Amino acid sequence: MLEVPEEAVDAPVAQVAPQTPAAPARRGRTILLVAGAALLGIVAGTCTGYLIQADREPTKLPPLSQPVLTQAKGKAHEPLSAAQDRQVRADGDLRKLLLKKPRGAKTADWTPGDGWMDLAAYAESYQKPGTMFGRLVTDEFRRAAVTGWQAGGNQTVEIRLIQFRQQESLEAADSSDSSQYWADREPDTDSWTIPGTGSGMAYVHHRPDSKAGYLPLYGAQAHAYRGDITMEIWIYDTKPITKARIMDLAERQMERLRARTPTSRTSPSRSRPQSRPPCRTSPLPSPPQSRTSPSPSRPGRVAPAAVSPPSRDPSCSRRPWSPASPRPSSP
Repeated sequence: MLEVPEEAVDAPVAQVAPQTPAAPARRGRTILLVAGAALLGIVAGTCTGYLIQADREPTKLPPLSQPVLTQAKGKAHEPLSAAQDRQVRADGDLRKLLLKKPRGAKTADWTPGDGWMDLAAYAESYQKPGTMFGRLVTDEFRRAAVTGWQAGGNQTVEIRLIQFRQQESLEAADSSDSSQYWADREPDTDSWTIPGTGSGMAYVHHRPDSKAGYLPLYGAQAHAYRGDITMEIWIYDTKPITKARIMDLAERQMERLRARTPTSRTSPSRSRPQSRPPCRTSPLPSPPQSRTSPSPSRPGRVAPAAVSPPSRDPSCSRRPWSPASPRPSSP
């Protein structure tokens, strides 16, 4: 066995001191120094640029006045006279375009005495005046002239000329198409094209409107347009109305419009958005030949066109007769 020397056993053991970690670097101060230097550079650059610009001469701006244009030499074209300018006639007294009351007829006491219908009075001719008042404002209603008379006992005639501004849409044509649509919906109705009008139509309603205590009331109507003017003719009588009667009035009235109004419609600047159900906007979708097909129920009659247009607001339909017109009572 080996022996351990006593000196080695009794010698003290040396202790090792623990190592302390190094202190972290201070990064926050460096970032502040960099940001401060950048800000100082921006301020210094701005001040330097301002001082340089302040020492320069101001830049001259171009003059606001434009050079004077030389006036053309020679005589200018003279404006058309009232006799030659048809637009001047249409913009004049619209009542002068109406047919004159026939000799021996009685002036209607239900029409305005001055011959003008304002917006409210014209809206009253619809079944929903309140709704149509707003729509006529949107449709750029301008003015309406009316005349009427009573002849041959209980026969009443009313003629209206409605003028539109037509700045955004062709309302004269739309109004005529809408009136034709509702006239075609009447049962037992004949229709004919008005010569020389393109799309003008005349209607005779063979089924009278009956009401207790009153005589039966027959009706006929005609609708056409010329330029920015729409023509409406309404005839009511206690006896059936003939085709010759309504066609004669329609042709003579349109002849006066053709002689005194422009030939072309005013072009709109933009189309009106279709944000409401069609009332005065969509033309009749039926082909022209469907209007002259013979009716199977009565030979020789003209059946209304079989159309399937989009749903239309009933507020666009007319009253069965003029609200101010007296209805003849039975004896």
